[in-house]
Amino acid sequence: MGFLTSKADRDFARGIYLQPFGSAPSLDTIEETPWPETLYLPLTVYGHAPMEILVREGQDVSAHTLLARGGTGRYLWAPCAGKVGVTTTACVQGQLHQPVLGLQTQPDHQEAGFIESGAVSVTPEMAEHDKVWQALERAGILLCHNGEPLAALLKKLEKQNITTVVANATPIEPTLNTPLALLRQYFEHVFAGLAILKKWLGASEAIMAYPLNFPIDIDSADRWEVRCVPVSEKYPQGRHTSVLHTLRRQGNLRKKRRHSMTPVVFDIQLLLEVEQCIMAGRPVIYRVVTIAGDGVKKPGHFPAPIGLALPELLSRAEMYEDAQCVADGSSMNGIAVDPSRTVIAPTSHIFTVSRTVPRRQPQSCIRCGWCIDDCPAGIDPARLIHLAENNQYEKARRAGLDRCVECGICSYLCPSGLNIMGNIRMMKQKLSSMI
Repeated sequence: MGFLTSKADRDFARGIYLQPFGSAPSLDTIEETPWPETLYLPLTVYGHAPMEILVREGQDVSAHTLLARGGTGRYLWAPCAGKVGVTTTACVQGQLHQPVLGLQTQPDHQEAGFIESGAVSVTPEMAEHDKVWQALERAGILLCHNGEPLAALLKKLEKQNITTVVANATPIEPTLNTPLALLRQYFEHVFAGLAILKKWLGASEAIMAYPLNFPIDIDSADRWEVRCVPVSEKYPQGRHTSVLHTLRRQGNLRKKRRHSMTPVVFDIQLLLEVEQCIMAGRPVIYRVVTIAGDGVKKPGHFPAPIGLALPELLSRAEMYEDAQCVADGSSMNGIAVDPSRTVIAPTSHIFTVSRTVPRRQPQSCIRCGWCIDDCPAGIDPARLIHLAENNQYEKARRAGLDRCVECGICSYLCPSGLNIMGNIRMMKQKLSSMI
């Protein structure tokens, strides 16, 4: 983990400023991606059970045909018309050998365009509670961090007293500015998606968290009754826990005193998918994927159909021939993948391409305390690793394991080159499998 080579400018005030890693993609451009001859549609994400295929090999299907299903909120839709191919395997969300369903596309019957930005005429008040639920349940919207269906999360949240819904437009790194590009290009749609979830959950307030100096559309926010709050530019703020912590510290959220008073955070792209599902009747068939890093000549944001082979996007971004690593995720917490075997999933959002990768041999922990100083969750990552090495998982949980937001700062700063975040992630997986 951690492909950055420059040192962080540490300010000793709980957080670090990350230096730019390559050029940042323009916020004003979201480039269309040519359709390939074949898509490889993922049947599972983040190790969940594969969905059941509902079509047969060689069958002709039209756009938005339901291809596979796997329980509440897990649906796979055809991005375009085509012929169903064979089932094979690929790398999906950093996991090797995941089942994917082939679809030979028909160029004359592909989905036209991505989203036409503009005013949204329908208001969430016109959508009934049950109809909204049914639409979201079948849309196939998944949470980026764990692949859980949005519909399943909403059912859990419905039982809680949700006071505030928060839209997280803060990137985890300066060059990975997907949420800001989406907010600039589709601000009306994003605000509408947030307003829909606010009404559905019965929340009293909606907040748009965005970086200072970003030109937010206040008029649109007012129409949808969204309060816009600039947050600290210290990174990483891209994690939901970090954003909530910053909002509380700035006095924009009540400090958590009662368990029944709960805020919830949503990604910008998820809100865009919610709006498209409710107001345009569109299932999830696209993802806007950012390709950045010093390993590409032209970093950019690309609307990509689900199942697109990653080399198609790397070619559009003009990856350097001597690039050494492609990570699914950011330069701090991404997972190195084989790009030739990787496909776009319903949870894909960023790929970082590195031209230079430091090769450090991990050493023993020297107890410097840097990982503790700069941990946005306020935990001791080094102690968690010590507990994991001794199989003391319950003690690790009591020491704050569940509060880790997997930002990767600990691995990035560690002078001994220890893969702290990777080990913490492994601990979480072991604990979840024991439940």
